[in-house]
Amino acid sequence: MRVMFGRYRQNQGGAVEQVGGFWREVEIYGAKAEACAKHLRKGSRVLVLGEEQDFMATDDDGNEVQVIKVVAEDVALQLSRIESITFTPSRARETEAAEA
Repeated sequence: MRVMFGRYRQNQGGAVEQVGGFWREVEIYGAKAEACAKHLRKGSRVLVLGEEQDFMATDDDGNEVQVIKVVAEDVALQLSRIESITFTPSRARETEAAEA
């Protein structure tokens, strides 16, 4: 997935404003990748925890280019744009309900 890393500052009026930023490819694997695919959509605000890696690669025209990406350890959904959350029951509660 691609993530925009915004840069912000406080303006003279005291409000916080975006003053730029950059895009990075973010890779995440396994169950966390499946959860990202299921729950995130374009425009979701996320916190990415991981390591930035850079390497040289060859583009489609045969030119050598620098590639910078983030290999994520975790991706957290930020709550600033969430309207509601529904939690699945814990396994313990599912077991208790099945035994009742």
